[in-house]
Amino acid sequence: MIQKTIGIYSDTPSYSPFNEDTLIVEISCDHIACLVKNVETANIIAFEFFKLEVEGNDWDDIFYELRTNSGLLDKSYTASKVYYNLAENVFIPSYKFTDANANLFLTLVHGDDLKSTIFHDTIKSDVDFVNVYRVKNSLLETVNRSFLSIECHHIFTSILNTVFEDESSSRTNLLKVQFYDAYFIATVLRNGKLQLLQRFDYQNAEDVLYHLLNITERFELMAVRLQLSGFIDLQSSTYQYLQQNFADIYIDEVNAEQPISHKITSYPLHYLSPFFNLQA
Repeated sequence: MIQKTIGIYSDTPSYSPFNEDTLIVEISCDHIACLVKNVETANIIAFEFFKLEVEGNDWDDIFYELRTNSGLLDKSYTASKVYYNLAENVFIPSYKFTDANANLFLTLVHGDDLKSTIFHDTIKSDVDFVNVYRVKNSLLETVNRSFLSIECHHIFTSILNTVFEDESSSRTNLLKVQFYDAYFIATVLRNGKLQLLQRFDYQNAEDVLYHLLNITERFELMAVRLQLSGFIDLQSSTYQYLQQNFADIYIDEVNAEQPISHKITSYPLHYLSPFFNLQA
């Protein structure tokens, strides 16, 4: 049901019930990532990654097993930030956003679901749309029982805040790709303007190349920087295909100068970027 594949901890576990560390949790249907961020330094001082098998399993059972296997969730934290890496979201123009329209747009795109709760995020940058998403009630109830002082967001909100915060994004065409085990999230900025933010499923290297070349053709990205992070092996055929088709490739790595730097360097640093860069 659940398998811990990465566990990185500070030698001096300051993530205790008696400080103001923030717990950050990313929840997807195939993984859960847990991080602890020191409030004073903004450094990540612990990280765990779990693979999940959600189908046929109850979220309460998954979280029980998660707590049993985690070295972080047996403690209390001053604040908890939960990021939902879920497929059911839609962007709505700000002037059209209402609770009724949020439900209408989600239903039009993803179908009706009476057993979910709808949320929305605003973006830090000066954009004219709202990120609307929904979470299954079974998952939401488990999350609310599991954490204190919860602040929740959708992962697309975090991605947008990150790319708009980077001033270089306004000076170049950007195709940002975050890889997970069976899907990737692609973000396209053209002349600093958002063109696309979408999840794509894949099974092999050919699928990845097809989707990315189709994106470049669709948005006429004659010159584009391809920014890669997440679970892509730089020795794989996927990366070789990308090298053959993209002239400007940037590997987004986490800053190794952190309290757990001597431990995170045992992993490819770009593996950790999608999680270490989470922000609301």
